[in-house]
Amino acid sequence: MHWARDLVFGNDTQAEHTLNYSVRVFGREGVLEFDFVAGLRQLKEIEAVIPTVTPLVQFDKGMTYGDYVDGDKVAAYGMAGMIAAGAGAKIAAKVGLLALALAFFKKAGILVVVLAGAALRFARILFKRNKTPTA
Repeated sequence: MHWARDLVFGNDTQAEHTLNYSVRVFGREGVLEFDFVAGLRQLKEIEAVIPTVTPLVQFDKGMTYGDYVDGDKVAAYGMAGMIAAGAGAKIAAKVGLLALALAFFKKAGILVVVLAGAALRFARILFKRNKTPTA
């Protein structure tokens, strides 16, 4: 399974288009994923090499997608879920990966500050205990 996404970073209408060409090769117990990242002008070149690259993927004997047998575990999301995940990546690129990362670290930063405050308070309680003199 393979598909291509045309990505433009930033708001500049003159920005260069980036190609993210995703390839998935299925096996019985998982999937091998790899991407070609290039300029959009290289799309035809990448499409030309896909038929020669995908056969290079080798699974252990009996573990290829074609070796499926009844009773094998099947992913709940299926093909539609995999395609939707690719669409989610496109939305993330439009919104801006940096903005998503900053939002994550902002929330994680708040958690770190709260945990650090709790640790300091606990340490203060430990060190401020009344110590009775020993005779």
